[in-house]
Amino acid sequence: MLIDSNVLADLGTYTRTHVRLAVRVEPGAEWVESDPGKVRRILANLAVNAVKYTPAGCVELCAAPENGAVRLAVHDTGPGIAPHERPRIFEPFYRGGDGTAPGAGVGLGLALARELAHALGTEIVVEGRAPEGTTFSLLLPLSPPADCTAPRERVENGRT
Repeated sequence: MLIDSNVLADLGTYTRTHVRLAVRVEPGAEWVESDPGKVRRILANLAVNAVKYTPAGCVELCAAPENGAVRLAVHDTGPGIAPHERPRIFEPFYRGGDGTAPGAGVGLGLALARELAHALGTEIVVEGRAPEGTTFSLLLPLSPPADCTAPRERVENGRT
């Protein structure tokens, strides 16, 4: 399965009672042709970052089919990213806002996610605007399994 317990385990220390975590995997988007370790790390970094910068609301991990591929996305209902910060968010050690978000790290999560995406031959796309939340997404090749179908899951606050 594409979005599995390993990704969700990385979120365990960051989930807060005022941030709801949801997972949505649309039919036909359960599998991709890619390096599972790199994909998990990208999704975990994007999701942890979204939780850290969402004071209250929802963080949703999504997988949806798109033109013979799968679009993986992490959407949050946080304050969004200010336009003047957007060019810098993937720089190593850059921390958005005033750098004091609860649990804010050292500014390597998005930089690492971008490098891993490049290693997979794709880009991370950033959409949204302050104060309406942000969506980070990437496109990966679809790879339907030969003889199995992954179940769809919905997870809230780290529980299946």
